[in-house]
Amino acid sequence: MAQSFQIFHDTYIGTGHDVDGYYGAQCWDGYAFYDQWLGYTPIHCTVTGGARDLWEQRNTNGMLNNHDIVTGQLQNGDIGVWGADQGGGYGHVAMYYNGGWMGQNQGGASYPGGGAVFSDLYNYLPSPMGVFRPKCYSGGSGGTKKVLELDLKNGIVVGARWIDVEI
Repeated sequence: MAQSFQIFHDTYIGTGHDVDGYYGAQCWDGYAFYDQWLGYTPIHCTVTGGARDLWEQRNTNGMLNNHDIVTGQLQNGDIGVWGADQGGGYGHVAMYYNGGWMGQNQGGASYPGGGAVFSDLYNYLPSPMGVFRPKCYSGGSGGTKKVLELDLKNGIVVGARWIDVEI
């Protein structure tokens, strides 16, 4: 299984990636970099040239080979796709993270050659027109949770603390 989305987020937030070599760090490049990190081959946008093709052409472009459509609650690492109302008509794509969206070219620091580095957006983007879940995360996208660790002496609790463990 892939590493947790939390690891991806913490490693790459604030960095930029130009996967296709065109126009700098665009939103599609962020999605493509993430898909490659998961071990998948990214899907290209061949009809409009914009990220919206990921959703609009999902039945024929191969997106459903490695991703499922999300109909319930979102989890970290899910991939949201917006339509022509975002991204100057090209749409937008970003990854869900703790109630917001991690993506490129959505207001982060400028990237040489165009676009912007990975940043998190909260309470800004409207709802996406569709959301995908990488199949490797069908059982959860990992991350961490707090658990209580106890120190015992002869079966008696002598100390306790909350620790983060990867799930």
